[in-house]
Amino acid sequence: TVSGKFDSVTTVGPRVIFTALLNETNDFVTVFKHRPEGTGVGLAQDTGSAYVTTYTESVPVGDVVTWSADMQCTGVITSSVQA
Repeated sequence: TVSGKFDSVTTVGPRVIFTALLNETNDFVTVFKHRPEGTGVGLAQDTGSAYVTTYTESVPVGDVVTWSADMQCTGVITSSVQA
């Protein structure tokens, strides 16, 4: 699961990305990078492939929308350090 918040006044948010990737037949796989320590040379990262299974948004509260997307990994997740 990935999640976050965005300003509902913006015209582009996570909905555009995740609904494009959302595919009920699960045949659209995308590559991801997870950088738990942030971005930087020598820091950890995991890479793999996944497909999006769900995407949800809350009702805006003070122009802030909370979103969540679930993804199903396919294949191997590779751990390495950033170059």
